[in-house]
Amino acid sequence: MQLYNVANKGTFTFPGTGQANGIWVTDPTTKSFYNIDFVANSPITVESGRVVTNLSDGKPLLCIPQTLTAWDHSSSNQIGDQTTDNAITDTNKTSFLRIECKIYDGDHYFVGSEGEYGYTYVPFSATWEEGKRYIYTLYFGAGYNADGSEIDIVPITFDAEVTNWVDDDNHIDNF
Repeated sequence: MQLYNVANKGTFTFPGTGQANGIWVTDPTTKSFYNIDFVANSPITVESGRVVTNLSDGKPLLCIPQTLTAWDHSSSNQIGDQTTDNAITDTNKTSFLRIECKIYDGDHYFVGSEGEYGYTYVPFSATWEEGKRYIYTLYFGAGYNADGSEIDIVPITFDAEVTNWVDDDNHIDNF
């Protein structure tokens, strides 16, 4: 999975005369994508109700404070047939998740096929503040095709849990 159009660099101004706190100044034109690693080949099976499966590899993604604007999946804002990560990153400057997966309901594939994975795109918005930790939970449906058309099942959505960041000196070597 990748998260697209996230500012990947910025300038931090340290506190000084007349300024009690430091501030981040980001360049909104400098956008990149981040790979979000999961445990490889972790199937999720949902038979009835909601099944929660932790697919995380346990490593945090550290990003600078910023506001992400969700990709508008209308036909005028298509991701299109871009085939490289750099081309997709330059598209629209709005944020989305690109998830490589197979979504199958027992009768047919909504995303991918028996022999290969496909992509689904999920609009993603967030406001990340300094000193906060964010945990996102995805609720799988399908999302959108690259042309902005909704895949014919309930789209993927997410919730965020926000807590203050807490230093853990005992586990600093996990980064």
